[in-house]
Amino acid sequence: MNIQQLTLLELDAASRSQTIGRSQTIGRRAELNVRDLCRWTSMKVKWLAGKSQTDRNSELFLYTQAAKLVEEVGELHAALLARSRLQRIEKATKFDRDTLGDELADVIICTAILADVVNVDLAEALVRKMAVVDRRVQANFEAAG
Repeated sequence: MNIQQLTLLELDAASRSQTIGRSQTIGRRAELNVRDLCRWTSMKVKWLAGKSQTDRNSELFLYTQAAKLVEEVGELHAALLARSRLQRIEKATKFDRDTLGDELADVIICTAILADVVNVDLAEALVRKMAVVDRRVQANFEAAG
């Protein structure tokens, strides 16, 4: 099996249901912080690289994971179309809130995998970006005001 054939769904049931740090068990209603997600993701990156026999630091691994993110964004888009009843009838009837949640989670997980591969502290990047967005919103509010 090559790396392009790997999906997050191939993770074994035990790893999907493991407990992460202070977080509750995945697969049930859980509270999860970004640091816990990143720790879990780091383990999955090692697993994915090992399973695909690809160096986690290689360009092939990086761009394969980027392609996986694009695939998951496409699946999220399809779920949103189904939610809005803009999808083909056979796909639109398969929509439910869990499907949309699963696709959102896949996008977040793939993003966290990419952050791990390129050594970006995702928690810190989110904090910085949220501050930028807050400043923009404040500036727009003040300009309108």
